[in-house]
Amino acid sequence: MEQNAWNRFYPAGALASYREEPGSPVTLFTRSASRYPERNCLSFGSLTLSYSQTMDLVQRAAAGLQAHGLCKGDRIAMLLPNHPGFVIGYYAALQIGAVAVAINPLYPTLMIATQLRNSGARVLVVADLPGLLDTASACLEQGVVESVIVVRMDASDLLPGADTPAPALAPRMVSLASVLADAGHPQAVAIDPLEDLAALQATGGTTGTPKFAMLTHNNFWINTQQARLMMSGLREGREVFLVPLPLFHITGTTLLMHLGLAVAAELVLMPKFDIGAAITLCIERGVTNLAAVPTIYTAFLDHPDADKVNWRGMTQVMAGGGPLPPETGVRFMERFGVRIRQGYGLSECSPGLTMVPDCAEGSTNSIGIPIPGTQIQIRDPADPALVLPAGEAGEICAAGPQVMKGYWNRPEETQAVMTADGFLRTGDIGKMDANGFIEIVDRLKDVIIASGYKLFPTAIEAAVCEHPAVSEVAVIGIPDPYRGETAKAFYSLRPGATLDVDELRIFLTSRLSPMEMPKLFEMREVLPKTAAGKISRLALREEERERAG
Repeated sequence: MEQNAWNRFYPAGALASYREEPGSPVTLFTRSASRYPERNCLSFGSLTLSYSQTMDLVQRAAAGLQAHGLCKGDRIAMLLPNHPGFVIGYYAALQIGAVAVAINPLYPTLMIATQLRNSGARVLVVADLPGLLDTASACLEQGVVESVIVVRMDASDLLPGADTPAPALAPRMVSLASVLADAGHPQAVAIDPLEDLAALQATGGTTGTPKFAMLTHNNFWINTQQARLMMSGLREGREVFLVPLPLFHITGTTLLMHLGLAVAAELVLMPKFDIGAAITLCIERGVTNLAAVPTIYTAFLDHPDADKVNWRGMTQVMAGGGPLPPETGVRFMERFGVRIRQGYGLSECSPGLTMVPDCAEGSTNSIGIPIPGTQIQIRDPADPALVLPAGEAGEICAAGPQVMKGYWNRPEETQAVMTADGFLRTGDIGKMDANGFIEIVDRLKDVIIASGYKLFPTAIEAAVCEHPAVSEVAVIGIPDPYRGETAKAFYSLRPGATLDVDELRIFLTSRLSPMEMPKLFEMREVLPKTAAGKISRLALREEERERAG
């Protein structure tokens, strides 16, 4: 394959505009606040904060954190759903050189406490939801964190000029309002973007106990600008981003929060995804940019009111966090006249690695080409020093300035995923064509070995999803006394549709080989999802293990 054959597919001027000078996302936000002070920045229910108001809150929060003894290098954990307090707390942490640790608020208390211990967080910022406050209290009592900052979910502690009574809080718990009461400016902190950490990003949460990827200020700075160069249609100061993905998830962190603030977009925050609410917000707020996991696009397709959204007025409609079934993309184009652009990445890469360019070359399965400044090679999983030729499936390996420094306090695991020449082993199986377009075949760990044959769940899922009655599907490997493993397919139906297993088997006969045909099928009302909205194969595997005893 020609060296960097994909360069010709970049938007005009993207390569010429690409720079690798070190920086921080704080700089991008500060620039937007300076250029567009009166522009809407954060929308949350009836609350709207301008860029100048949001910047003022970030500055006051940063000064308040310093007044509470927090300094450069300290870890500040965030335990709350999408909320203005998340954005303010996150950027206040970065402002003082602290390290943000975003934790999934849906995790059980034991998992949250484990992540807090592993990160060494001194302070926990938490929403005043009963379950989360109980978790925060337990962590305080156990000495897991030193103190807790409580954020009101109604955002009354952020309202300009609001005189909100202070809530009754346990010892070592303080309200966000009290942190913001210091109206001074934070002390300046020197940041080395290449070395100083901005975040410890939980990763591996769908395959085992999460660990933390160490992401620097520069990782986020670079990846935000890489994404912006690929999304050439973004208009600074004019975009409205719907934020249906959790901000604690890396896709929400970078593609919605960092990128949105960098282009002075209005961020419309959804604390919990609901398709009816999402449609209403798209219409009422004039949403122009949507980045979501594939299941959210399926929800739009299944809702009768989705046609009321001004899809053709969207600047960008992006899918990530998992493979977009080709049938979903085709149906979306046919119904709404909009192409869903796929991207690919992982927490260890801040997260972006590839994106489908504006020109729609490549197959409908493609996750696009390497974004500027990124090198991707397909290598032999058994011998990661061996680069495979175009068209041959192997492990996707990546290098670039967005790749993490390593795993927090896990040098052996860091060494295991980095090749001798500095490429990250993603654990995903894919192939690249002669033009640099990449297709995901499957997760290395999800491949099913049946009678010595490799079965790829994603390929089986794509075939099942082609049936017009099927809404969502997940395929996993289960023990089989003869084959060793065999495929089981779980699926849900579109509203009003009917489909029995025999019909589905007949439909799949022309699409799957006998070895690929799932031995078992199970219809569900809904499939289990992760907090980011991705279908959880892990949850299905655990259910099967419990059944087997």
